[in-house]
Amino acid sequence: MKAKHQHVPPPFNVSVTCDSYGVVVEWMASGLNDTADFLLKLQPDFGENTSVSTKHLRYNISELMLDTAYNRYVVRVAARDGEQESEFAESQIFTYNYLDELQKVVCDLEFPQVNLIPKDGKLIVKFPNPLHLYRDTPALRNLQYNEQLNYHLTSEEDDGSQARHKKYFNSDVKHRTERLLCFAESDTCESSLEFPEKLEEYCVTLQGRIRHTRVRKSGPHCYKGTLYPGPPISTILILLLVALAVFATLALIVVLLGEMIIKKQGKKIFPDILKDKHSTTLIRLLKPSPEPVDENLSIEPAVVVSLDVLSDTEENTLLQETSTCSNVNINYTKSKNLYTSSGSSELEGNGYGKDLNGFWDGDGDGDEDGDLDEDGYLDRDYDEDRDEADRSGSTLSSGYDRPHIIVKTR
Repeated sequence: MKAKHQHVPPPFNVSVTCDSYGVVVEWMASGLNDTADFLLKLQPDFGENTSVSTKHLRYNISELMLDTAYNRYVVRVAARDGEQESEFAESQIFTYNYLDELQKVVCDLEFPQVNLIPKDGKLIVKFPNPLHLYRDTPALRNLQYNEQLNYHLTSEEDDGSQARHKKYFNSDVKHRTERLLCFAESDTCESSLEFPEKLEEYCVTLQGRIRHTRVRKSGPHCYKGTLYPGPPISTILILLLVALAVFATLALIVVLLGEMIIKKQGKKIFPDILKDKHSTTLIRLLKPSPEPVDENLSIEPAVVVSLDVLSDTEENTLLQETSTCSNVNINYTKSKNLYTSSGSSELEGNGYGKDLNGFWDGDGDGDEDGDLDEDGYLDRDYDEDRDEADRSGSTLSSGYDRPHIIVKTR
């Protein structure tokens, strides 16, 4: 063994530093090559030893500590240079159990940030629950769910002088100290203190433990001001916004009611018959109805025929064609009927003829006082009674009461 350790100087000044979040081991070394490294061994009072190697002069051993509630630890460090290895240097004994009588280094937890809130003459003390904050640290690893925080809340009085006098009272006497519990199901721990008189400054201190791990004393935490504060600005703003919303709602309701009243008063000015067209039978709306029109609607143009050009046969043929296209059945006044059939279109009877002057005579007897006007055209004017009767009884599909036939001579 001496030959193995002869040429490698051992480390020295091995120290352990611990806080709420972990444990770090540091040491010093000299006379080593650049290729040298260090071997660490963590030895608990109960449990298995753990070994790691590093080239640095410090190492965080938090992940190697599995059960810290009631255990004690020591760290041994040796230097290695190739196959050469130095002697081990040991650290002090350290533990998270503050009740251990053989401890050299005790690792504690710290109280989280404390908030003081005045309310109704009391001072509310509020802070995050350490059971949640430190659950994954070496101190509270493998923590059972039924574990709890035991802590003391103590007040300090400030009489206004330059020197602060700390007075701790038992809770059975003046209720100046309170022993409290905080459980894992709560995200925050909260308590309150009453002060017998008005002070310039209200101060409190806290200390506690989780299992056998100490939560280090914290404070004093002080608050200056009255314990009967008014509502915060945020509350005032919220109330103001609510009041504005209520006012706006009421104003809108008033405007709507006013419009309804104005509409009702406006209706009273008009007679009842004009208020609602559906509530009275005196108003009858016109409903236009379409007149029946033949699907094969056609309008025949006026035809001017010269008697000097047409012969008797051509004149009869022209009248027959015109009568056939129009499907006209017209009863002329006087004594004769012009009648065309849809088939042969023949003129029956001698109802049409020429008068003495060569004009067409509607009577067929050549009477000058017949149906020809002074210009030689067929006279279409009938008596009003007969005209109405003819129009009402007409079956013309084109919508006209007589064919458009104009016979003119030069």
